[in-house]
Amino acid sequence: MRPAVGTRVPQFQFRLARGLSIGPAALKHLWSVASGCEDVTVSREPTNANEERSGHRYSLWAPPHRFDLAIVEDRLRATLEARFPKGGVTLFRLDGVPRAK
Repeated sequence: MRPAVGTRVPQFQFRLARGLSIGPAALKHLWSVASGCEDVTVSREPTNANEERSGHRYSLWAPPHRFDLAIVEDRLRATLEARFPKGGVTLFRLDGVPRAK
């Protein structure tokens, strides 16, 4: 499932340890709070069956140049780790996204 992108770009992706998941409403709320932006979208795509992580890759979308990604990344990581405390989160900041200067 891919969102209608418009002016939003994918900024982060993450995977969860096998057996963990998060629904779209909870994920959108988590992403909105971490980014401080209401204009966000989330998506979930299946991963290869042989990967060690969960069966899905979660993508977090927002308008470009809206916030300092390093600060948002720290907030997002802390929020995900608090929600999934057993170390089951692998978070990636996407390289194609311009960084704040």
